Amino acid sequence: MNDPRNTKNLDSLKFCIYYKGEEENPNNPQSPSYDRAAGFAWISESIACRHADGDVDVFLDYVISHMGKWDPYSFIERFGDYLLANTNIPLEDKIRFVEKNFVPNHPILAKLKE
Repeated sequence: MNDPRNTKNLDSLKFCIYYKGEEENPNNPQSPSYDRAAGFAWISESIACRHADGDVDVFLDYVISHMGKWDPYSFIERFGDYLLANTNIPLEDKIRFVEKNFVPNHPILAKLKE
């Protein structure tokens, strides 16, 4: 039986801006040019790709859940930055996700609608 932690869902890769199916994170924390946000998002996307089955809402649920687990005090801001940077997810899908999961008139929603 396949272990879901070791499988990739190619249908969800289309949503990723950092994870491209690599086995290990290519962002080296020891590098002077290390981008912490990119390294963190790579991990979140890699987890989401193992479970989302090509569904954008499930993909974003996994990304925000991972961010919330490992950065509980600033994950909303981090997730907002991620949504704004991610051009692989259609704007209408991002807006729908935020409207469904955040309080009305959340600043992330305003930024997406600019």
